[in-house]
Amino acid sequence: MFKIKTMNSISPVGLETLKKLGCAVSAEETNPDGMLIRSADLHSYEFNPELLGIARAGAGYNNIPIEDCAERGIVVFNSPGANAEAVKEQEICSLVMASRDVLGAIDWVRSIADRGEEIPKLVEKGKSSFSGPELLGKNLGVVGLGAVGALVANIALELGMTVYGYDPFMSVEAAWQLSREVIRCENIEEIYQNSDYISLNVPYTETTHHMFNAEAFAKMRRGVRIVNESRAEVVDDEAMTEALSDLKGDMENADKLAALTASVSQYKKADITMPEEGKYYQILSASTYYKAKYEGSSLYASDNNVRFHYTKQYEPEEIWQFEAVTGGYKVKNVITGKALTMPAGNAENMTLTANGSVMKIALATKASGKYTYIPAVLNISSGGKYLTADCTGYAKSGTDAALCYQGTWRIVEVKDFTFMLKHLVEKCETVLHNAKPGEMGEPTEAALSLLSDEIIAPAKALIGKGAVSRSEYDKFLALYAQFVAMPRTSVLDALDEGYYYNLRNAYFTNYLAMASTSNTVQPRTMSNNTDAYQWRIRKNADGTVSIFSKVGDKPAYPASDAETKNILLGKEYSWKLDQHTCDEGKTGIRIISASGAYSWYVNASSWANNVILKPIAWGASIWTFEKLNISTSINNVNTSSAASSNVYYDLQGRQLHQPVQHGVYINGNGEKVIR
Repeated sequence: MFKIKTMNSISPVGLETLKKLGCAVSAEETNPDGMLIRSADLHSYEFNPELLGIARAGAGYNNIPIEDCAERGIVVFNSPGANAEAVKEQEICSLVMASRDVLGAIDWVRSIADRGEEIPKLVEKGKSSFSGPELLGKNLGVVGLGAVGALVANIALELGMTVYGYDPFMSVEAAWQLSREVIRCENIEEIYQNSDYISLNVPYTETTHHMFNAEAFAKMRRGVRIVNESRAEVVDDEAMTEALSDLKGDMENADKLAALTASVSQYKKADITMPEEGKYYQILSASTYYKAKYEGSSLYASDNNVRFHYTKQYEPEEIWQFEAVTGGYKVKNVITGKALTMPAGNAENMTLTANGSVMKIALATKASGKYTYIPAVLNISSGGKYLTADCTGYAKSGTDAALCYQGTWRIVEVKDFTFMLKHLVEKCETVLHNAKPGEMGEPTEAALSLLSDEIIAPAKALIGKGAVSRSEYDKFLALYAQFVAMPRTSVLDALDEGYYYNLRNAYFTNYLAMASTSNTVQPRTMSNNTDAYQWRIRKNADGTVSIFSKVGDKPAYPASDAETKNILLGKEYSWKLDQHTCDEGKTGIRIISASGAYSWYVNASSWANNVILKPIAWGASIWTFEKLNISTSINNVNTSSAASSNVYYDLQGRQLHQPVQHGVYINGNGEKVIR
C-alpha cells in the first residue's frame, strides 16, 4: 500500500480515486511514498528517502525544486489542461473587465444607493463614464498556445476578434486544437505591434522571467490591455507601473493631446504615397470583417485568373508592378506580363489581359462602424467597381469599399530579395517534387531541367554567398517566367495510340461511354470492363484524333454537327481534344466536333440512352481518358527504310516530324517501322 501526503486542498473526487486503488491518503503523513500538491512551495522542504514521486494538480511546477528531485530520483508530474476550460472562461471575463471599468461602476452604484428617486437620472448621466471599447473587431495576441491559449484563441475568434498567436514550442496536439483562422506570428514583436489585447499563457521559467519588461512595453500599442493568466513573475510589475504612469502623464497633458489630435487629423487628410514604376509590390487584403478575415492574403496570378492565398505568401506569381497611365495605373503581374482587368458586371471574376483596365488607387475612407480611418488601407477600383476578395479564393468585382471589408487592400513594396529568392527556390523544389512528366497539363522534362539546372542549383549557390540584389533576383525571376511560359504536356502528347482507354465523364463520374450493338454510343455504369467500354485513338496529321470502339474497330462520329445529336459508330470523323475546367472546378478533356461548338455530353436523367453533342461550356462536356493495360496490338512490321507514310510516332504515341535515329517507330498507316 502506498502512502500519499497532501499539502493543499485537493478535490475529494481525486482523493477517493486514490483510496480505491489502495492508497493511504493523509495530510499528516511523515514518510510518504508520494506527494500531491497544488501551490505549496517545496523548495525548502526536506524530502524523506522513501519519496518516489510528486504530483502537481496544475500545469506549472515552479514551486517544485525540479533539479533537486531529479538528483534524488523523485519523479515529478504535472496536469496541464486539467482546469483549462475554467481558466479560459476567466480570461474571457478578464478581457471584458479590461474593456470597461466594471469594478469602478460597481463602486459608483454603491455610492448612489441612498439617493432614492434621483438614481435613474444619475445613472443616465453617469453611465457613459464607464463605457469602453468592444471586443468585436479588435486584435488579440495570444502568447502561449498550449491547452489554455488555444481555447482562448478559438473563443476570441467566435467573439469577432482577429487573433494573432505566438508559441515557438507549440505541440502537435495543441496545433490540432487551434483554429486555422489564428494568424501565426514568427516572433513576439508581431504580437506587440498588432495587438489591442494580449493574453499571457506561458509557464514560468528562467527564460520567461520578466519577459514582459520595459523594452516589451515600449513596442506595444498605446492603450493595450494585458491579461496575465501565467505566473506573476512573467511580468515586470515595476516596468508596467512606469509604463502606465507615462501613459497617464501623456493623457493628463491637455495641450499635448490637442496637438496630437490635430496632427492625426492632418495625417489622415494627407496625400497617400503611390506605388512607383519599376518597383515590385505585393497586394495584400485588408479585410478584417469577422465573416471574411482575409487580412494579409496575397493576390496572385493563376493562368489568366486572379486569386489570393489565404495567408501571406512570397511566390513569384504574387509580384506586381504599377505603370502610371492617364487616370490611374495598369497593374501588371511580373510573371505573366498581363494586367488586372475589371469585368463588366458586378461579382464577376477579375482576369488578366494584355491591355488591362485603368485602376484607380485611393485611400479607403468609407466608415465601417466606428472605424473611420486605418493607415495605408486602400481601395483599388475601375469603372466604379472595386477589386474584391471573395470567399471562393478568386478576386472579383465588387461594390463595397468600406473599411474592414473585402474591397480593401494594402500595397507593400518587396525589398528583401534574398528572402524572395529563397522562396522562389522553395517553389521550384515543390514543383519538381510534385511533377508527373508525361501526364496531361504537367511540365515537360525540358521545363523541369530548367528549374533544376538553371534556377535551383545556381540560386542556392548565390544565396550561400550572402545578400541577393534586385538585379540578381531578376535573372532568376526571368528564368522562372520562361518556365511558366513553356508548353505543358498537351492532351495529344499525353495520350498513347498503343493502348485502349475507358472514356469516363468527368462531371457525372459514374458514367462511361459504351459502344452499343445498335451502333450508338451510350452512357452506362460499368460492372465489367468489356470491349464495349474500350476505345482507342488515332492521331491525325492536322492535330485532330479519330476515336474507335474496340467492338469492330468502329470509329465514332456525330449524326450531324448540331446540339443534342447522337454520337454514332461506323464513319471516320476528326475530333478536336482540349483540356477544360468547368465552373464547378472539375477538369477533363472535351471531345469537340468539327465546328468547335459542341462536345460529347452526358446527362443520364435527360438523355439516358445516348451520348450526345452539347455546347462545349456545359459542365458534363468533359471526359477523362483512363488508360488500360490493353495494347492496341499493332503487329504489322515494315523493315523498309522508306515506308508509305511520312507521318511517324514514337512508341509513346507522340508524333515526330522525322525520326532522327535508329529505332522502332509507328507510321501513319499503323505499321511498325524499323529504321
